[in-house]
Formats: sequence, C-alpha cells, structure tokens
Amino acid sequence: MRDQLNLFLKKENLTPSELADILEIQRSGLSHILTGRNNPGYDFIKKFTEKFPNVNLQWLITGKGDFYNEKPNTLNTLFPFDNQEEEPHSSKDQPYENPLNEHSPSPEVKNRILMKTILIYSDNTFEEYTSTKAI
Repeated sequence: MRDQLNLFLKKENLTPSELADILEIQRSGLSHILTGRNNPGYDFIKKFTEKFPNVNLQWLITGKGDFYNEKPNTLNTLFPFDNQEEEPHSSKDQPYENPLNEHSPSPEVKNRILMKTILIYSDNTFEEYTSTKAI
C-alpha cells in the first residue's frame, strides 16, 4: 500500500505532512506507513476514504484497478449527486442556497459560534474547516 500512497501523494501534489494534516493523524504515523515500517490500520483507511472518496479503495489497498472510481461509491460520499439526473441546483453560474424554512434559527440568536464549514466539490470530494470564533 505504501507504493500506492506515494503515487497518490505525487498525483495529488501533496506532501506527507499535508496528507497527515488532512487525515488528522500524526505525521510520524504516516511516515512509518510510507517507509514500510508499519502497515496502515483500519482507522487510517477509514479516514483516507472519508477524505478522498473518489480514490478507488481496491486500488489503494491492492494496487489493482483504476486510481479513481468511475462513479463515486455512495458508501464513501456524503452527497452522491452523480446518481441524480440533474444538478442539485438549476444554474451552474450561481451557488446553491438552501431556502429559509420553519426550521431555521431565529435572527435573535446571539453569540453563536460557527463550528464547521464543509465545502463539497463536483468530484464528490470535500474540505472541512473548523472555527471557534463567535459570529
């Protein structure tokens, strides 16, 4: 698996430190996997597939098959839009906005803290950002 991880780093233009930070694992742990000292465990594979759902898990583990999934595996994607016939919004030029409804918080709520922002891309990958600043 270390050969596949090294190829993944090269193809995605990531350093081992950046990958460790994305996966929220210790850099030394990833270093041990990349050098062959340790084999990756379940937690590593789970975190990897959560952060990079477009990478073919069979390829990652065995080296067989294609690097990327042809169609995203719905078990590994948060929002499998590729399974729908239409885009989730009508115009590609404007961002999709969820309309307000009766479940939205009232505007009187103060001192709320933004906990997490998730950006979801068209290739079914995503990035997570966390914050502790009050809005």
